[in-house]
Amino acid sequence: MADFKQRLNAVEEQTKLLLEKQLEAKKYCDESFSDLLSLIDQKVQETDEQEDDYKSLVRIHDLISKQYSYFSSDVEDDIQFLKEQVKAIESIKAIDDDKKAEELFNSILEEDEELLETSEFKKNLEEDAVESKKGFISIMEDIKGSLQEGTLQELEAVLNTMAQEHRENELEGGQDIFEDDDDDDPCDSCSSDCPSKDEDCGEDIFSGLFDDDDKKKDK
Repeated sequence: MADFKQRLNAVEEQTKLLLEKQLEAKKYCDESFSDLLSLIDQKVQETDEQEDDYKSLVRIHDLISKQYSYFSSDVEDDIQFLKEQVKAIESIKAIDDDKKAEELFNSILEEDEELLETSEFKKNLEEDAVESKKGFISIMEDIKGSLQEGTLQELEAVLNTMAQEHRENELEGGQDIFEDDDDDDPCDSCSSDCPSKDEDCGEDIFSGLFDDDDKKKDK
């Protein structure tokens, strides 16, 4: 019984850690997208309406706004999912009958399911978040660079291709094209026992925005 309570506490702590990272990453991404869209707005205002660049900038703003909308919706779903998991765990902890509580807990996390130590889970979470954030920053800087250098048609073509692939992927019910192909988004792949799934079950919110840098440049 003591082992059950330790596992329950560990899952609660790890789920809360994951939720905290998701909220932090969303806040950072919200601010980054806001800054990017403000930059595009500024470029639009500085450009003559009769120029081709003006039309490209308007379309780029629209494309990025839509990607941000997709991203925000997906992340909100992930965050809501984790909040529900925390509530479910708290409900189990509130049950006076330990046997009933353990049975309920085992229905969402198998008794023999290996659970990482929270210290190791947290370490993996931090490392994944750092790497994912680096990739996100690199892509946002590339977009800003294209805006500053005036390579608008190329940037628009890349964003259009990605948007098309996203639509096709949604119709097929497959993986989001804006996810990293090599790493599943943890909150898309995890169920209620998310913290115990595997060592890579960390914060990867940033990689859910665009394809990786190399793919973007190859377009």
